[in-house]
Amino acid sequence: MTLANKITVVRIVTIPAFLIALLNQSYQLSILIGGLSGITDALDGLIARKFKQHTPLGRFLDPLADKLLLLAAFGGLVYNRDISAWVLVVTLSRDLIVFIGWMLLYLLTHISEVTTRRSGKVSTAAQMIFVAIVLLSKGFESIAKISVHAIGLLQGLTVALTIFSMLDYVIYGSKKLTQSGQN
Repeated sequence: MTLANKITVVRIVTIPAFLIALLNQSYQLSILIGGLSGITDALDGLIARKFKQHTPLGRFLDPLADKLLLLAAFGGLVYNRDISAWVLVVTLSRDLIVFIGWMLLYLLTHISEVTTRRSGKVSTAAQMIFVAIVLLSKGFESIAKISVHAIGLLQGLTVALTIFSMLDYVIYGSKKLTQSGQN
């Protein structure tokens, strides 16, 4: 296993600590753990590029680590009643639909390469920014005077980008299926 992949595994292993801190409403600790996760995300990417350590395992684990952390964050924020449950439902639904689509594409065409779409990257970035802002607004209430209205707008934008990403993946998968002659 490469160093980059080991760092990604460490990121995955820290997710329960992040979630426990969040469920205990220890927002500052959640911010610290989430921030360290972000740093290690950048670090494993840098190491993979610099030392040419791109591997199929890394291409699978890196986005998995991001998704698991985001789902833990959304779940914890819903549990704490910091965000609406429907935001979690939209996020989970998008990921489930993309996963099922990939499985169907693989079963019908034997295409196993997972292609990350730009819309998926934008959606994930928006989700991360949204979670970070909500955590900052909860963890540093005296410093971060972020209005409920601004968080609501960001929540709406995040959900819209997530839905757009889901539709983009469905259209992309449908085209791949059509190109392979399977209907």
